[in-house]
Amino acid sequence: MLPVHHLCDRAVLFFLLTAILASLMCACGKKGPPFLPEKGHEARVENLTGKRVDRQIRLEGTIEGRARDAVISGCTVDQAWYPEDAAPCEGCPVKMRPLEDAFDIAVSGDRFICVIPVSENSGVWFFQVRLIDNRGAVGPRSERVVVR
Repeated sequence: MLPVHHLCDRAVLFFLLTAILASLMCACGKKGPPFLPEKGHEARVENLTGKRVDRQIRLEGTIEGRARDAVISGCTVDQAWYPEDAAPCEGCPVKMRPLEDAFDIAVSGDRFICVIPVSENSGVWFFQVRLIDNRGAVGPRSERVVVR
């Protein structure tokens, strides 16, 4: 029978060899493809409000955080629609999806206006807006607005 200190030495040696072999098997040494960081900017829509007028929803807000040389050229709108009786509660998760229909935007100074045509007469809409500058960079999301 081996003394206890010889068993501990063998266990430590076995552990070290296993760790070294495992680390060599996990890494192939090949670098991943290069990638560019996502373009972004700080301009965002604050104080976003929404109002339904006939078959349109009008979103309005103020533009904050814009650099002096940034020109807002467009926006993306994420939206969700629910029937009145199935609307999620305040604070519940809402599955937003990009709005793919055509919509109009207007930017004047620090004012932002977006008019979205809708086909539903009733229900609850949720919207978030991200501004796009003239370089194609996308800004942060606005707060979520609810339109009934």
